[in-house]
Amino acid sequence: NSDTAIIWNTAYEQVGSGLKWESGTTPTRITCVTPGYYEFNFTAAFNGSATGVRAAWLLKNGATPRYSMIDLPNNGADIWLSSGSAIIKMNANDYVELIVYQNSTLPLDARGGAAQEVQIIAKNIEYSPQSVPCVIYILG
Repeated sequence: NSDTAIIWNTAYEQVGSGLKWESGTTPTRITCVTPGYYEFNFTAAFNGSATGVRAAWLLKNGATPRYSMIDLPNNGADIWLSSGSAIIKMNANDYVELIVYQNSTLPLDARGGAAQEVQIIAKNIEYSPQSVPCVIYILG
């Protein structure tokens, strides 16, 4: 049983997005620079496991509440896929992490790489054009 924060490999940050990725010091965190309300959308995909469940959620500042938690069993043959979204009020230096969980005895086995199946897309909904994401974080 383990809660694991996803370590991001790639970030596509729009100038003035209000968020930054701490790639060197804390590569799991998406940190707020400009306070406001942010919309976070995530996708998490994992290889199947016939035992246990997989779960994914957003966590602000390492504490509860869990935003948009999805918890699913799997038959072992199919890819496990979770997606969710949340609008979160962020102050300067607040951070968000994508947390994944499994309770089987097998590795979590996140599906990153070229398929980009583990990602967060975020934007400040007070300042961004409605259809333009500001930041995209990808597990490579």
